Amino acid sequence: MKLGFIGLGKMGDAILSGIITKKVFSPEDIYYYDPVKEVSGIHRMKDEGSLYEAVDIVILAIKPQVFPEVISLLQASKHRPILVSIAGGIDLSYLEKHFPHQKIVRVMPNLAATIGQSVSVYAKNSHVTSRDESIITSIFSSIGTLHLIKEEWMDGVLALNGSFPAYLYRFIEGMVKRAVADGFPEAFAKQLILETTLGSALFAMQDERSFTELIRDICSPKGITLEGIKVLEEANIDFLQAKVYDATKTRSMEIRREIK
Repeated sequence: MKLGFIGLGKMGDAILSGIITKKVFSPEDIYYYDPVKEVSGIHRMKDEGSLYEAVDIVILAIKPQVFPEVISLLQASKHRPILVSIAGGIDLSYLEKHFPHQKIVRVMPNLAATIGQSVSVYAKNSHVTSRDESIITSIFSSIGTLHLIKEEWMDGVLALNGSFPAYLYRFIEGMVKRAVADGFPEAFAKQLILETTLGSALFAMQDERSFTELIRDICSPKGITLEGIKVLEEANIDFLQAKVYDATKTRSMEIRREIK
């Protein structure tokens, strides 16, 4: 079986590295087309069309804005590889409209793919078999974890896995800035909060209690942490987080309408 990449930006390159490192595909069975990037050890094709014709699975690792142009170069082909899109805002219905009766999978990885810790989600159309799904799972498990979701969740899921690292970093950045203003060395403050974030996430994954219960367990009555929680509640943190989620989902939906 042969695998192809159209586009090798940061995410495409991360997936390629994971595949090679985990030996999911042999380098001789991997093909790519990118107008500027050169990668040694795998086959570079002259254009999108020649790559599409040569492979059994093609990963479309391109920006949503260039999809119409690339799709126009592929849809006339009688070849039917499995199509895998990792572009936000490009839904299954859009792809099925241009590639009817073809096997299509939509995957949303995230930034941590570059270190093999992506939390990816995917949706598939009805033509994808259990064997196809197993192959896709092998590919994306090479960069982290993979979860099957409903297609209608895709716009919202970006707030949970795709965009969430940026929101988390923004909160961490603000805490570090305040600590520095209070006299802490920046490097130490950053290390301390990142280690705490990692440990807190691992703890929550192993504990079956709700977040409300975990928060209550940390907040002693009339204690230190409770005062900080009060500030968040007074700022209506739930309302702000809902707005962040909705803004992310809305923009994903807007991109989809713009492409169509």
